[in-house]
Amino acid sequence: PLGMEHSAWLFKDVDTSLMAIPYGYNDLTRQPRVMGFYGYPTYPDGTLKTSVNEYARFLSVFVNEGRTFEGEQFLKPETVKEMLALKNFPGIESPAAVGLAWHFDGESYLHTGGDPGISTLVYFNPETDRAVIFFSNSGGEYDIPGVARLIFIDSKLSPLLIEKMNAP
Repeated sequence: PLGMEHSAWLFKDVDTSLMAIPYGYNDLTRQPRVMGFYGYPTYPDGTLKTSVNEYARFLSVFVNEGRTFEGEQFLKPETVKEMLALKNFPGIESPAAVGLAWHFDGESYLHTGGDPGISTLVYFNPETDRAVIFFSNSGGEYDIPGVARLIFIDSKLSPLLIEKMNAP
Protein backbone atom coordinates (compact mmCIF):
# COMPACT_ATOMS: atom_id res chain seq x y z
CA PRO A 1 0.00 0.00 0.00
CA LEU A 2 2.93 2.39 0.51
CA GLY A 3 4.31 1.76 -2.97
CA MET A 4 7.51 0.16 -1.68
CA GLU A 5 7.65 -2.21 -4.64
CA HIS A 6 11.34 -3.13 -4.35
CA SER A 7 11.65 -3.41 -0.55
CA ALA A 8 11.71 -6.69 1.36
CA TRP A 9 13.24 -8.44 4.35
CA LEU A 10 14.48 -11.53 2.50
CA PHE A 11 16.96 -11.78 -0.39
CA LYS A 12 14.63 -14.08 -2.30
CA ASP A 13 12.16 -11.18 -2.54
CA VAL A 14 14.53 -8.56 -4.00
CA ASP A 15 16.60 -8.08 -7.14
CA THR A 16 20.14 -8.06 -5.70
CA SER A 17 21.47 -6.57 -8.93
CA LEU A 18 19.82 -3.31 -7.78
CA MET A 19 21.47 -3.40 -4.34
CA ALA A 20 24.64 -1.62 -3.25
CA ILE A 21 27.27 -4.08 -2.06
CA PRO A 22 28.36 -3.52 1.58
CA TYR A 23 32.02 -2.55 2.01
CA GLY A 24 34.32 -2.50 4.97
CA TYR A 25 37.94 -1.46 5.23
CA ASN A 26 40.98 -3.69 5.48
CA ASP A 27 43.43 -1.98 7.84
CA LEU A 28 46.36 -4.18 6.72
CA THR A 29 46.08 -3.46 3.00
CA ARG A 30 44.53 -0.02 3.50
CA GLN A 31 41.93 -0.91 0.89
CA PRO A 32 38.16 -1.20 0.81
CA ARG A 33 36.99 -4.76 1.41
CA VAL A 34 33.85 -6.26 -0.11
CA MET A 35 31.64 -7.58 2.68
CA GLY A 36 29.12 -9.18 0.35
CA PHE A 37 25.44 -9.72 1.05
CA TYR A 38 24.43 -11.40 4.28
CA GLY A 39 21.41 -11.76 6.52
CA TYR A 40 20.41 -12.77 10.02
CA PRO A 41 17.87 -15.25 11.36
CA THR A 42 16.46 -12.32 13.36
CA TYR A 43 15.90 -10.36 10.13
CA PRO A 44 13.01 -8.14 11.31
CA ASP A 45 15.35 -6.32 13.71
CA GLY A 46 17.46 -5.15 10.78
CA THR A 47 18.49 -5.93 7.24
CA LEU A 48 15.50 -4.36 5.51
CA LYS A 49 16.44 -4.19 1.86
CA THR A 50 15.19 -0.85 0.58
CA SER A 51 16.26 2.42 -1.04
CA VAL A 52 16.17 5.99 0.23
CA ASN A 53 13.28 6.75 -2.13
CA GLU A 54 11.23 3.79 -0.97
CA TYR A 55 12.02 4.38 2.71
CA ALA A 56 10.81 7.95 2.21
CA ARG A 57 7.42 6.46 1.35
CA PHE A 58 7.41 4.73 4.77
CA LEU A 59 8.58 7.91 6.52
CA SER A 60 5.82 9.93 4.85
CA VAL A 61 3.30 8.23 7.12
CA PHE A 62 4.97 9.77 10.17
CA VAL A 63 5.33 13.29 8.81
CA ASN A 64 1.92 13.41 7.09
CA GLU A 65 -0.38 12.29 9.94
CA GLY A 66 -0.66 8.76 8.58
CA ARG A 67 -1.06 9.65 4.90
CA THR A 68 1.03 8.41 1.98
CA PHE A 69 2.69 10.68 -0.59
CA GLU A 70 -0.46 10.27 -2.67
CA GLY A 71 -2.62 11.46 0.23
CA GLU A 72 -4.17 8.06 1.01
CA GLN A 73 -4.78 7.35 4.70
CA PHE A 74 -2.47 4.44 5.63
CA LEU A 75 -2.57 4.77 9.43
CA LYS A 76 -5.00 6.68 11.59
CA PRO A 77 -3.52 9.96 12.91
CA GLU A 78 -4.03 8.69 16.47
CA THR A 79 -2.04 5.54 15.63
CA VAL A 80 0.88 7.66 14.40
CA LYS A 81 0.60 9.80 17.52
CA GLU A 82 0.75 6.69 19.73
CA MET A 83 3.76 5.31 17.79
CA LEU A 84 5.58 8.61 18.38
CA ALA A 85 4.51 8.90 22.03
CA LEU A 86 7.65 9.01 24.13
CA LYS A 87 8.28 6.54 26.89
CA ASN A 88 11.05 6.70 29.44
CA PHE A 89 12.66 3.49 30.56
CA PRO A 90 15.12 2.87 33.39
CA GLY A 91 18.55 4.07 32.34
CA ILE A 92 17.22 6.39 29.62
CA GLU A 93 17.17 10.02 30.67
CA SER A 94 14.70 12.52 29.24
CA PRO A 95 14.69 13.90 26.55
CA ALA A 96 16.34 10.75 25.19
CA ALA A 97 13.03 8.92 25.29
CA VAL A 98 11.82 6.36 22.80
CA GLY A 99 8.64 5.72 20.84
CA LEU A 100 7.77 2.63 18.82
CA ALA A 101 10.92 2.17 16.66
CA TRP A 102 11.79 5.87 17.00
CA HIS A 103 14.13 7.62 19.42
CA PHE A 104 13.80 11.28 20.34
CA ASP A 105 16.78 13.58 20.90
CA GLY A 106 14.89 16.52 22.37
CA GLU A 107 14.15 18.09 18.97
CA SER A 108 13.65 15.35 16.41
CA TYR A 109 12.81 11.69 16.01
CA LEU A 110 15.52 9.39 14.74
CA HIS A 111 16.36 5.79 14.00
CA THR A 112 19.82 4.46 13.29
CA GLY A 113 21.09 1.18 12.00
CA GLY A 114 24.38 -0.40 11.28
CA ASP A 115 25.99 -3.70 10.51
CA PRO A 116 29.30 -4.59 8.86
CA GLY A 117 29.44 -2.51 5.69
CA ILE A 118 26.15 -0.74 6.35
CA SER A 119 25.31 2.51 8.14
CA THR A 120 21.92 4.21 8.20
CA LEU A 121 20.31 7.16 9.91
CA VAL A 122 16.88 8.77 9.65
CA TYR A 123 15.89 12.05 11.31
CA PHE A 124 12.52 13.75 11.06
CA ASN A 125 10.56 16.47 12.75
CA PRO A 126 6.80 16.39 12.08
CA GLU A 127 6.46 19.95 13.42
CA THR A 128 8.78 21.41 10.76
CA ASP A 129 8.13 18.85 7.99
CA ARG A 130 11.89 18.28 7.71
CA ALA A 131 13.53 14.90 7.37
CA VAL A 132 16.76 13.31 6.22
CA ILE A 133 17.41 9.71 5.23
CA PHE A 134 21.02 8.66 4.92
CA PHE A 135 22.03 5.16 3.81
CA SER A 136 25.64 4.12 3.22
CA ASN A 137 27.18 0.89 1.98
CA SER A 138 30.11 1.43 4.30
CA GLY A 139 30.08 1.42 8.04
CA GLY A 140 31.99 2.13 11.19
CA GLU A 141 35.02 4.05 9.97
CA TYR A 142 33.04 7.16 9.01
CA ASP A 143 30.81 9.40 11.10
CA ILE A 144 27.69 8.76 9.00
CA PRO A 145 25.27 9.83 11.76
CA GLY A 146 27.23 13.05 12.23
CA VAL A 147 27.09 13.87 8.52
CA ALA A 148 23.36 13.14 8.35
CA ARG A 149 22.69 15.22 11.46
CA LEU A 150 24.66 18.12 9.95
CA ILE A 151 22.56 17.93 6.79
CA PHE A 152 19.37 17.87 8.86
CA ILE A 153 20.30 20.80 11.09
CA ASP A 154 22.13 23.07 8.62
CA SER A 155 19.34 25.20 7.16
CA LYS A 156 21.55 26.50 4.31
CA LEU A 157 22.70 23.04 3.23
CA SER A 158 19.30 21.32 3.34
CA PRO A 159 17.56 23.37 0.59
CA LEU A 160 20.57 22.89 -1.70
CA LEU A 161 20.41 19.11 -1.25
CA ILE A 162 16.62 19.04 -1.62
CA GLU A 163 16.92 20.96 -4.88
CA LYS A 164 19.30 18.30 -6.26
CA MET A 165 17.24 15.29 -5.14
CA ASN A 166 14.72 13.40 -7.24
CA ALA A 167 11.25 13.14 -5.79
CA PRO A 168 10.43 9.62 -4.51
